[in-house]
Amino acid sequence: MSESALERRCVKAAKGAGGELIKLLPWAVRGLPDRLLIMPGGLHTWIEFKAPEGVLTPLQRYWYTRLENLGCDYQVIREFSEFERLLSKNA
Repeated sequence: MSESALERRCVKAAKGAGGELIKLLPWAVRGLPDRLLIMPGGLHTWIEFKAPEGVLTPLQRYWYTRLENLGCDYQVIREFSEFERLLSKNA
């Protein structure tokens, strides 16, 4: 599945679970994750979508480390099943 198809499928799944998967503006701050998942109860996760063989760029690795050091949850999602597990964890 392509990265964009995966992202579209996850947006629908998040809405179906009562949450939002907000697209972040790539030109606002370079290297930020693709989306922010917000679920009922205030739970949130920063998400970077990657194709199965995709790797994080140096700027993406910087933000991965920075956000985790700030106590945020950051996930790299390569397959829909990974997103489903994330949703069930936040249910």
